[in-house]
Amino acid sequence: MFEWCTNIYKKKEECSVCFEDRVLINYCSHHKFCKQCCKEWSKKCVGCPTCRGKCVNKKYIVYDYDLKGLNDEELNLDRLHIYFSFWHKKECVKKKHKFVISTKGHNILICCTDCNIEELF
Repeated sequence: MFEWCTNIYKKKEECSVCFEDRVLINYCSHHKFCKQCCKEWSKKCVGCPTCRGKCVNKKYIVYDYDLKGLNDEELNLDRLHIYFSFWHKKECVKKKHKFVISTKGHNILICCTDCNIEELF
């Protein structure tokens, strides 16, 4: 209830995605957008629509991961969906555990740091 009360008094600013005056929330470390744009954008892409930085807002993160030896352009949301749909422990994904994604030879290695489980794709 306290959060609802404080939202009433939050300053409205122009969202740089939809250009509407709304209350903005953090998406990446550098940019804020309205809730609707955050929600819609997170369905399409893993990076910020402005800078391609990683989403830091837990509410809109699809997969919580860090990359080692890869960059964001090498992994898109479709590829991540495929990898995580084959992840053997669905609870890791559902609970938004932290993953580290790296390469091993020509394969992708995904490690759940919360469970200390690795899987090679």
